[in-house]
Amino acid sequence: MRTDELLLRVECYVSVRKALGYAVRSEEKLLKDFIQFLELNQASSPIRAQTAIEWACAPAPGRGPSGEASRLKVVRRFLSHLQAFEFETEVPGPGVLPAFQRTLCPICTHPKRSPH
Repeated sequence: MRTDELLLRVECYVSVRKALGYAVRSEEKLLKDFIQFLELNQASSPIRAQTAIEWACAPAPGRGPSGEASRLKVVRRFLSHLQAFEFETEVPGPGVLPAFQRTLCPICTHPKRSPH
């Protein structure tokens, strides 16, 4: 699928999500970034799950493991949508990247300092 066709699919997908009441500003930006990644890496059609994972995990300043999981979640939803039109599109399975859990501050979890 060509870049212009993918961008049109992103716009349609975002429009549907917006009509359903979802906040989509950051999703739209991420998905357009994903399409640019596909173009820069000359990814062939159909889109492969591994390509989506590589994009989600690509290094970027200020983004850690939680950002990778969030990016993959956004692209997974889009690829599921795209699969309805491009049957061979691969969607990374859930849990490919571990869910990020914040560690609690020792002061906040100390039993003697509990507000109860």
